[in-house]
Amino acid sequence: MNDWIKISAPLTKIGNSFSVRIPMNVVNQMKAEEGNLIVMKVRRLSLAMTPEVTDLWFKTARSCKDLNKFSDDKIFLFSRLAHNEGKHLMESVNEKYDIDKKDKEAGKKMLNAMNEYRDKIKEDFGKKVLDDFLFFREIIQPKMDEQNRT
Repeated sequence: MNDWIKISAPLTKIGNSFSVRIPMNVVNQMKAEEGNLIVMKVRRLSLAMTPEVTDLWFKTARSCKDLNKFSDDKIFLFSRLAHNEGKHLMESVNEKYDIDKKDKEAGKKMLNAMNEYRDKIKEDFGKKVLDDFLFFREIIQPKMDEQNRT
């Protein structure tokens, strides 16, 4: 068995600390028990569009009846655009956005960056594609957020 198991998990705030949940199948695979020392290799937030992320967006989109009107190619394009939008927003505030403090300046920068990115989509692909992308985001984002919480 390989000593390292790669997982991605969101940070969860618990009091004044943060926690990372390890899925039970990984705990079982590691033969770990409560109280065991776990060594983690931690990396800064990365918005790399891995095949797993692309597949998740695609499968989630295909499970939404409202998105059935879009071809597979369009769903793939929108998944990439959504990823790039998130990356653009993170870069716009140099990853210094403090959600807990509700940093108004960073919030304004993110809003401006989002509008700039969407203007670029309109310029590159046209108004119809932008409108379809915004509809895609409206439908799929809550489902993706829900999956990230579980």
